[in-house]
Parts: sequence; C-alpha cells; structure tokens
Amino acid sequence: MEALYAKLYDKYTKLKKRKWSELDKLNKDQEVKFVTYVNAAEELIQHLKNENDQLRAQVDDLRSEVSSIRRTHGCGLWRSIHEGWESFSKHLSFVVGEGTRIRLWHDRWIGDNTLKDLYPKLYVCSAAKDACIFEVLWIPEGGIVRVWDLRFYRAFKDWELAASYSLL
Repeated sequence: MEALYAKLYDKYTKLKKRKWSELDKLNKDQEVKFVTYVNAAEELIQHLKNENDQLRAQVDDLRSEVSSIRRTHGCGLWRSIHEGWESFSKHLSFVVGEGTRIRLWHDRWIGDNTLKDLYPKLYVCSAAKDACIFEVLWIPEGGIVRVWDLRFYRAFKDWELAASYSLL
C-alpha cells in the first residue's frame, strides 16, 4: 500500500509541478503580450497627442491668418487707413441689396447715422449686435415681403417702447 501511495504521490507532485510550470509559462506569455499591448497603446496615445498638437498648431496658424486679415497689415499705408477708418467711414453709406455684408447696427445704411447711434437703448438690449441685415430679415414661405426678426435679451421697459415702435 505504501508503494502505491508513493507512486500516486509521486505522479501527483510531478503533475502539479508540470501544471505550475505550464501555468508559469502561460503567465509569462500573457505578461509579454500584455506588456506588448501596453507599449502599443502608449505609442498610439503619444502619436495621437502629437497629431493633436499638430492640428492645434495648424488651427492656431489659420486663426492668426484670419485675424490678421481683419487687423492692420504691416504696411504703413494699410495701418494708416485702418487707424483713420472711424473718421473715414462716417462719410460712407451702403446700398443694402441682399444685406449679406452690411451690419445692421454698425454700418450707415439708412440715413446719415448708424442704428446703434439712433437707438442706443435698443442696441444695448440686442441679442445680435454684429448681425448682418440678411440675418435679421425673414422671408415667409411663398412670401415676397421681408419681415424683421430682431431679437433682444429682455422685454422692453416702458420708456424703451417708444424707441422700439419708431424703429419698426
């Protein structure tokens, strides 16, 4: 009986050792795979960060180009024109047409003054201070007549109603 027990115990320990060694091998293989995946993920994250930085740099470059168009040019002539624009623009008036380029409140398109100067209380309440005329004129379906669609932040006070009626 002792011989049988020793034989079984011997087989059991060998089997146990073999299983543990196989399990160790599997664990090491999985660990290597895991490390490989982690490294690949880190590389991908780094690549995406670099790509994000490159895109951000491109957007910043484009933003500076666009903003530089609206500001003075480095040339002295354009700088002088831009500096004198406020006084020069007082002598201009615009033909509305479709109204895609004429600003409702800021440009002189109706009479000798801007709407901002004629109706300062309404301008303060306006929700779209830089809107073009095209943006605030609405054409109903099948209609020919345009309708004003002015939007304001709040309801008018009693003393502002007269100005709103005269504007309309």
